[in-house]
Amino acid sequence: MKKSALFAALVAAAVAPAAADAADPVQLKFALPAPSTSPVLKWGVEPWSKDVERDAQGTVEIKVFPGPTLGNFTNIYERTLAGVADASFGIFGPLATQFTQVNVAALPFESKNTIESSIALWRLYDKRLIASEFDKVKVLALFTFPHSGFHANKPVRKADDIKGLKIVTSNRAMSQLVSFLGGSPVTSTPPDYYTTVSRGIADGIAVGWSAVASFKLDEVTRHHLDTESGLFTAFMLMNKDSYAKLPAPARAAIDRHSGEPFFKTMGNATDRMEREGRAATAAKAGHTIVALDPAEAERWKRLSQPIVDEWLGRTRDGARILAAFREEIGKIRAGM
Repeated sequence: MKKSALFAALVAAAVAPAAADAADPVQLKFALPAPSTSPVLKWGVEPWSKDVERDAQGTVEIKVFPGPTLGNFTNIYERTLAGVADASFGIFGPLATQFTQVNVAALPFESKNTIESSIALWRLYDKRLIASEFDKVKVLALFTFPHSGFHANKPVRKADDIKGLKIVTSNRAMSQLVSFLGGSPVTSTPPDYYTTVSRGIADGIAVGWSAVASFKLDEVTRHHLDTESGLFTAFMLMNKDSYAKLPAPARAAIDRHSGEPFFKTMGNATDRMEREGRAATAAKAGHTIVALDPAEAERWKRLSQPIVDEWLGRTRDGARILAAFREEIGKIRAGM
């Protein structure tokens, strides 16, 4: 009996560490190429992470890596596919050749704000109209950043003011618009906006107010023009294998807090970023903020039609997707 008891004790001792290890939460690496001060982290990723961890019954821990530790805005999608990051935030601008359908929301003058564009974009995904572009990943959220305004070191109020200027852009549609307006687009990613202008490589930046605050662009520009000339499409994606290997409670928690809840959180966050970024800049001495005159806006819309035509020509089911996007925008405005 004593030998049996001793044997049982040894077995229990051997199994106990394994059981303890099994109970440890799985750590997920969430890559956020934006700086640690970004509202995307504070108002979007951190609340989502806490909600998931709370509902996952201790089975998952989400560790966020801000900055370029796990990837930058150019390569973060590939890093997520490779499993360097289990999940990530990014923008579709640097991925224009891989993702065309989702950039229907980036076409100029198609929507008024981030809330309606984010809802419409998610509905297209939910209805499988653009889902084929995401076969390799698990989609956590699709959403948009605010319309690009023009921020420069000289007044910009009409197309003639942009002629000859070098303007930083970070998506295809905005680069095309700058060219049609007579400027020269300078391709860049958000972390490089500041130095690109401060070093004189560019004269201004075409970007939303959310980026102005996050990347301190009001330190290198003083004249600001509000427009509806194009939104920035963005994502929260997850590696499929990383998701599949999670314990069931963790997968259920991710599913519960992703999709519509997550994109609504991000839509509200980016809308808040726009309001607060604009207000902070307006409060600073020496800055001027003007809205694009309605007549000039119509002129810009006509000038931008080739952007829409070009997108239609290179996008599979482009006409159907654009029509569906416009239909969803109409429903949202009608309260449907």
